[in-house]
Amino acid sequence: MQHLHLAILDILRVRHPEVDLRNLLAWPSPVEATRKILSVGLECDCEEVDRLLAPLTLTPDNAARHSASGDPVWPALIHANRDTYIHPLFGLDINPYLFLLSNLRQMHRADWDVAANRREGRWQNEMAELLEGSQYDQVRATA
Repeated sequence: MQHLHLAILDILRVRHPEVDLRNLLAWPSPVEATRKILSVGLECDCEEVDRLLAPLTLTPDNAARHSASGDPVWPALIHANRDTYIHPLFGLDINPYLFLLSNLRQMHRADWDVAANRREGRWQNEMAELLEGSQYDQVRATA
């Protein structure tokens, strides 16, 4: 769907050069309509939809946290005001998981760090098994 949007966007850009390209890379939708569509599609109530969308949505409450690093922010949704979501094309097309992971890391920092440390230890152990008996030396840092 995003590729179709990009193709149409290119046609519009050629036909109407006065239109700012940034205005074509996102589209608004009513919050209530989005909630209802998703609740029907996911077979859940609107409160559950809100809970599911929260980690994927840029809001006034989390905007400063996400923009503090200086990295690009790619939310799947932007909660523009009480009644409107903005759907940025590249938030869905590039990688919606980047925003989700950023949110999860910030909201659950202690759990995130434990999981990262376990993963690092597992990788070190797997590398040691791969290199065992080889000509390469293993250097392991101790904590």
